[in-house]
Amino acid sequence: MRFTTTAALTAVFGVAVTLAGTHISPAAPKAVKKPAASGAALIAQGKGIAESNGCNSCHSATYAGKKGFSPSIRSTGVTKKYSLAAWERVMNTGVTEDGGHVEKPMPVYHMAAKVSAPLYAFMKSLK
Repeated sequence: MRFTTTAALTAVFGVAVTLAGTHISPAAPKAVKKPAASGAALIAQGKGIAESNGCNSCHSATYAGKKGFSPSIRSTGVTKKYSLAAWERVMNTGVTEDGGHVEKPMPVYHMAAKVSAPLYAFMKSLK
C-alpha cells in the first residue's frame, strides 16, 4: 500500500483527533516551595544589600542618619512607619507611605521585593 502525502497527513490527523478525545491530563505537578530564609539569614542578606547599595554613605555608618541631610533608617527612624509592603513600594517606585515621593538625593532604586525584603529585615533589626 502506497501513501500519498495527503493520505499520510489525513491518517496522522485522524489519529491525533482520536487521541485528543481520549486523552486524560495528568494532575498538575505541585509547586515546590523554597524554604524561607531564617530571620538571621534574611538579616545578613539585608546587611549585604545595604552595604552593596551604599546606604551608609548617606544614612551614616550606623544607619542613624545625618542631621540635616538624611533620616535614620533604623527601626526607630523612618522605617518604623513602614510596613513591608510600603517599604517595598518605596524601594521600587520611590512612592512613600503617604503617597508622596522620596526626596532628593534619595534615588529610586527600582528594587525588586526579593531584594528590598531582606533590606527591610536588616533595618528593622537595628534598634
